[in-house]
Amino acid sequence: MNEVWAALIGGVIAAAAGLGGVAWQSRVQIRLAHADRMWGRRADLYVDILRHDDAELLPGGGVPADVEPPHRPDLVELREALAARVDAFASSKVRDLWMDALRRDQDLIDASAEAYGPGMPDREFAEVLAELPETAALEVARLKLRAQIRAELDPAGQRA
Repeated sequence: MNEVWAALIGGVIAAAAGLGGVAWQSRVQIRLAHADRMWGRRADLYVDILRHDDAELLPGGGVPADVEPPHRPDLVELREALAARVDAFASSKVRDLWMDALRRDQDLIDASAEAYGPGMPDREFAEVLAELPETAALEVARLKLRAQIRAELDPAGQRA
């Protein structure tokens, strides 16, 4: 009789362990699938961030702060959609670097409008931009953003 109980208890333990293993593996698979979906969405978002890093996406429409921005519903929609995706899927580091790059872009727009205002000598706009410290600050901000995006999309460091 003791042998029967021992066999019965052993069977119950084996069945519970089997069910527990299946449940654990199922949870792991669900987490992996979720992580894979998130990586895909994040990768798509990061490509869009890199594609749309121009000043037109700024809330001011890429014009100096004292100028009325042109009404561009398409850009407003793109900016809002991109900002929502950044809030939903970007890491906090990428979100902060993206916001910093946008701020620096607006700083450059304002500084260039001031530097290349009426009464300025007839110079190429590119020359004026090259002399502004805001140009270098924007480039540094964009480089940091790109580096962070690359690091997050290639965490194993496989990129050459």
